[in-house]
Amino acid sequence: MAVVLDRHAPRFGRDVVMTGFAEARGSAEPTRSDGYPWMAAVLAGSAVVAIYLVLPLFAPPVLAGYVDVPLLGICLGLAVGLAVRVPRSVVPVVCIVAVIASSWQLMGHGLPAWPAIVVAAIVGAQIAALAYLVRHWGIGRWARPLDVVLLVGIAIVVAVAAAALEALVLASAGLLSQSGLVDAARSWALDSVFGLVCVAPAVITATRPSRWAWSRAPEFVTAAAVTLALTVYLFFVVTSASPGLLGWPYLALLGPLWIAARMGVAAVAPVVAVAFWLAVIATINGAGMFAAGAASAHDLLATVQIFAIVMTSTVLLLGVLRDERLRSLQRITDSSRLVREVVDGMPAQVIAKSYADAGPEGRYVLANRKWRDAHGVSAAGVEGARTGDLFTPQEARTLQGRDRLVMASNASIEEEVPGIGPMRGRTNLISKFPLRGADGRPWGVGTIVIDVTERVADQRALAEREELLRVVLDNSGEATMRVGRDLRVEYVNRRIVEISGIAFEDWIGKTFAEAGYPSELAEFWEAGYTRVFDTGAPVAFEFEIDNVEGHRWYESVVAPEFAPDGSVAHTISSSRDVTQRKAADEELRRLATHDQLTGLANRAGLLDEITRALGAGRRSGRGTAVLMIDLDNFKNVNDSLGHASGDELLRAAAARVGGSARGGDLVARLGGDEFVVVMRDLDDPGEAVQAAWLLVQAFRDPFTTGAVELYATASIGVSVGSDASDAGDLVREADTAMYVAKAEGRDRVSVFNEDVRAAVTSRLGLEVELRHALERDQLAVWYQPEVDLTSGEVIAVEALLRWHHPSGELYSADRFIAIAEETGLILDIGSWVLHQACSQAAAWAAERPDRPLTVRVNLSTLQLAEHGLLNAIDESLALTGLDPARLCMEITETTLLRQTATARDNLQGIRDRGITIAIDDFGTGYAALTYLRQYPIDVLKIDRSFITDITTDDHDHRLVAGIIAFARHLGVSVTAEGVEDEDQAAVLRSMGCPSAQGWLYSPAIPPEQVDALLDHTYAHP
Repeated sequence: MAVVLDRHAPRFGRDVVMTGFAEARGSAEPTRSDGYPWMAAVLAGSAVVAIYLVLPLFAPPVLAGYVDVPLLGICLGLAVGLAVRVPRSVVPVVCIVAVIASSWQLMGHGLPAWPAIVVAAIVGAQIAALAYLVRHWGIGRWARPLDVVLLVGIAIVVAVAAAALEALVLASAGLLSQSGLVDAARSWALDSVFGLVCVAPAVITATRPSRWAWSRAPEFVTAAAVTLALTVYLFFVVTSASPGLLGWPYLALLGPLWIAARMGVAAVAPVVAVAFWLAVIATINGAGMFAAGAASAHDLLATVQIFAIVMTSTVLLLGVLRDERLRSLQRITDSSRLVREVVDGMPAQVIAKSYADAGPEGRYVLANRKWRDAHGVSAAGVEGARTGDLFTPQEARTLQGRDRLVMASNASIEEEVPGIGPMRGRTNLISKFPLRGADGRPWGVGTIVIDVTERVADQRALAEREELLRVVLDNSGEATMRVGRDLRVEYVNRRIVEISGIAFEDWIGKTFAEAGYPSELAEFWEAGYTRVFDTGAPVAFEFEIDNVEGHRWYESVVAPEFAPDGSVAHTISSSRDVTQRKAADEELRRLATHDQLTGLANRAGLLDEITRALGAGRRSGRGTAVLMIDLDNFKNVNDSLGHASGDELLRAAAARVGGSARGGDLVARLGGDEFVVVMRDLDDPGEAVQAAWLLVQAFRDPFTTGAVELYATASIGVSVGSDASDAGDLVREADTAMYVAKAEGRDRVSVFNEDVRAAVTSRLGLEVELRHALERDQLAVWYQPEVDLTSGEVIAVEALLRWHHPSGELYSADRFIAIAEETGLILDIGSWVLHQACSQAAAWAAERPDRPLTVRVNLSTLQLAEHGLLNAIDESLALTGLDPARLCMEITETTLLRQTATARDNLQGIRDRGITIAIDDFGTGYAALTYLRQYPIDVLKIDRSFITDITTDDHDHRLVAGIIAFARHLGVSVTAEGVEDEDQAAVLRSMGCPSAQGWLYSPAIPPEQVDALLDHTYAHP
């Protein structure tokens, strides 16, 4: 019987799951119909209609003196069986149909309307109550003998209660006398119990699907036919007047008992229901074996109903017991099959031997497929065999000895043993355990055999590799250590023991501090190990320590050791002594930064010291000064006395400079006869001048080299650093001042204060020359290509100004363009460059119409603010015939900051002519982003300063990516300047930068060389 679920639950799926769950746990809660409820409804409904409409036609009244209610019990049983099998939501329909049919039938037999309706309502309530109770206790599953007892019990209780109510209703209506009240109630209750016990089980079982064993169909048909034939004979043929045959009706039970014992409840319930139905029909018509000796029709019907109830209960109970026994046997069989399948499917060999009745050899009772395949025997050949039947005497004694040990100790054993029989030459791990009875005493031995030959070989090989590794590590010159996640040492090699003086066992399980490391060094090491555990990346560092070998330097690498899940489980460190290398490096550094002749610092050491002094001065607010010392007339010493004397003089001069300098000052030799003193932490720059004059005075004293007395005065230049100074500046300034001192007569001090004058002098000379450069045809326009990063083709060129200086040197624009802008020369030069670029672009367009090329021309701030700019552009375009779309005007980002009305008009006029506008050196001028919205900008050229470190500097990388994304959002093209290697190009390409220019592709070249680039495609990986 199925559990009735909530009517809102899905009709499938949940029903199946809940049904299986209820049956698996033996719940008494009934499940929703798992059979064919609608077919059952049709069949049972048809039977109800037939009984109510057809049977009354030939069934005479049997309750003389009372209200006639014939065969109500049969109808009630059919209705309850139907209500149990249909879904819960259909139960009210069944009850309503029963109430309507009962009302119609009762009124058809002369019962007034209201008593008939009340009695019919009691019948409907009786059906509902019985259906609920049967469902609630799960009686329809017939899973236990208690189900039969419960069915009879609830049938009696509900039937008695309903019959009493019905009798009271009829008595209150005056249709039933007080004397007939109890008899009527008893008769109706018995009739209801008969229907519930004899008919309802038939409906429940007939509508429940079951596995029908067709092989037993002949047996069932024969038993059913005999039962029905005996029933017909005993209750229709044999008359009530036949003497001595009162016990014969029980012969009709032989068939049902046989069916119940052989086929269970599902088969016997319908047969019994039909048989007793026929018996009741015959009996109420005065025929059959029970008619003999009946005192009245009332007693006659009661007798056959009691007989039917008792016999049906007995037959159902027998069927339930049979089904329960079969289910138990099936569970045992299934469990046994499951155990055998599980054991057969195990990868290990499993056997069981019994010693209870097999003597000292034992008898095999179980051997799984793995064991049978390994020993080449079948299941039939091993089960029941003795040990000696399958193994040699010696092997059998070995096996029996282990089994006796298990039996005697009543405990398990596990060991690795050599294989025997077909497993000879292999290594097996065997686990033997006692098989105990209910009293706890062993009756046999179970054995699990696992072939561990490969594992043992792997372990042996691993042990050999570990020993080899230990030997290698112990004989290595490097100190090796293994550390766990708790920062405790797990292994050290012999080298660590030797250099630390700490025994091996005193290392293991200790932290660095516990092992004796100085606290600062222990913290340093633990920080390194922690970084490896956190990042999974190796770290390398150097450290110094005092150990048994003295003060030593070590170079260490800490590498991660990963667990199978990818986490860092351990770390391995390897340290090697680099003391000698450090000493050699120190010597090399000393040689690299010191003069070999005098031992003083050389130029490299000097510049480092000046840089450090300037940095310290900026932090402390104190000054730094450089004294450049040159020996006067030193060349005469070399020329007259030779280089040896000159070297002696230089060493003596170095000593004199060092003796005159302050204790913290650096004295250096630049080469030749030039010395430098770096004075740091000056409160007053005058201290440097004073020290310089003291040195001049010191050099006026003669030098003695051997027997020769030499004189070498000094000319000294002094420069004082500022916040903007660097080491090179100070040296150059001091050198300039020193030459001034020499020019002024030597043997004196000169302080550098002519830097502005010198710069102006140089600038004025360059300006004079630049004013004649254009008229003397010294200027030229070169072109640097711009390459499409996707196709590798040249798509544009930038016009760059060059000056063939009278000195013969080719000046790039950055050497003179500032002067041109400051003097206004840029206006004429700019117009000339514009015309040259347009002319050249028009020539390329005519010669190579298949390769349209854009030429980019730089506009200075002055040009952009010039009222005649647009006229100059128009004139150049008109004279050259260049398509304005092939011309792009570049302005610097700072130009946008100097916005004027004329500049805005010029930019708009350029755009109106179809000429594109590019911002050059974008990112360096601090222009507000709003300017990009205010001005008609087409191209952003990212400054080279952002590209230089784009592959190594994450800040520059993100900044360039942001500029590209920002430009793309505005619909502005982007070009990267200063691309010098393929790595930079690859990063830009990955960011989606459209184009680039730089020395990776080509420097600025003369126009005649550009043609070759137009046919060249720059490939990229």
